[in-house]
Amino acid sequence: MPLTPLALLARITPPARLALLGGPCLALAACDISGGSSGTLDSCQGNGAAALIGQPLEAEAIANRAGAVRVIEPDTVVTMDHVPSRLNLYIDGNDRITRVTCG
Repeated sequence: MPLTPLALLARITPPARLALLGGPCLALAACDISGGSSGTLDSCQGNGAAALIGQPLEAEAIANRAGAVRVIEPDTVVTMDHVPSRLNLYIDGNDRITRVTCG
């Protein structure tokens, strides 16, 4: 007679059960459905910043922006703090802007 899912789950040890059930739960908890850094650029006055994608990074253009700006280079570790008013500029190896987000 085949085992039902509940009977099979009862045979799994508690640490394995935690790994099987806890992993997907943690993955879902990490999802940002609030719009966060992938939302609109309204929260950091970055509406015009989307036009910077593909452009070279220029210090004077950043200095003229109101509010905080964070430049994120390739393979750079960044903090996970979310500052809605901060403009994040992702650049490639040639100092060209590849992505613009708030946070």
